[in-house]
Amino acid sequence: MKLGYPNNRQKRSIRILFWILFFLTIALSQYALAEKGIVEGMVTKVSDGDTIQVITDNHTKLKVRLSGIDCPETPKINQKTRKTNKIGQPFGQEAHDFMTDMILGERVKIVVYGRDKYRRDLGFIFKDGLNINLELVKKGLAEVYHGRGAIKIYRIELEKAEKEARDNHRGMWTLGKKYESPADFRKRMKIRGG
Repeated sequence: MKLGYPNNRQKRSIRILFWILFFLTIALSQYALAEKGIVEGMVTKVSDGDTIQVITDNHTKLKVRLSGIDCPETPKINQKTRKTNKIGQPFGQEAHDFMTDMILGERVKIVVYGRDKYRRDLGFIFKDGLNINLELVKKGLAEVYHGRGAIKIYRIELEKAEKEARDNHRGMWTLGKKYESPADFRKRMKIRGG
């Protein structure tokens, strides 16, 4: 076998191999945000509809952002003056109250998929086997999150639940044309986070 420049047949084989590896890398990257771990603990705080704090069994404090969904914003209150800095959205408080009633002070299982740019763990919350992220969408208290870094896990179930909530005018979907997505609201109000 002579070493030298590849002939046309070898070039074609190299191109095919490149494209196979390229598409394999793309396909596997869908699983790059695969489950990082399962954590159990007690919910100690509900910050808003899609952010909670949990103390794990080994006494680690986690701030968890619910994956795959985006809830309407709650009012932002200055902790020193107790005055509202930024207004909230319709159904933001209802999402917060639903989470408080459902899981505050309760043991939950969190399937963690990674971290966001605010160093919050991203995950799906389960209480007694019930997917809390999905329940928020079913009740019209959250929409499916389509932004940067959106996790594809449970996407089909979430989109089906959102369509059903919209069709049945549940929660925030009763607003009709007055509805503003949480992402658009945050952008308009210059609110960080999501």
